[in-house]
Amino acid sequence: MTFKELAGNDKPNMILKSRAEFDTLFESGKISISYGGSGFWAQDAAGDLQMLFTPGLHKSLDFVTQDPTLQLLIKQLKDDAATKSRYTEINQYLHDEALFNVYSHVRRFFVSKQSSSNLNLPFAITSPFPWHLFEENK
Repeated sequence: MTFKELAGNDKPNMILKSRAEFDTLFESGKISISYGGSGFWAQDAAGDLQMLFTPGLHKSLDFVTQDPTLQLLIKQLKDDAATKSRYTEINQYLHDEALFNVYSHVRRFFVSKQSSSNLNLPFAITSPFPWHLFEENK
């Protein structure tokens, strides 16, 4: 469905052999949509935003990280107490300029054949990592 909507046909018109080839095509502007993942840490959202948008750190994000207004907003987020309005400003700017948009959020799904009455899983914006599910037998 996506290829039909974006490219006018049911199948992609190119077959890529590697993620590196995909990244090169995206960075050169020959592919308009990229995919990837990032795990944010709820205890330092400002630090995570700074890291994600550090100029030169992620080549595929150069078109975003080199934006001077975004860098100013991130600097203000670091300099000031990180308030909800500062995060909202960054989100609104990225949305309005169509620089960086998230189209899907994927959660982990865990299945176990043994029942567990109470897992002490960390509560945060991200889902727990697999090692949080293992408990010592007492």
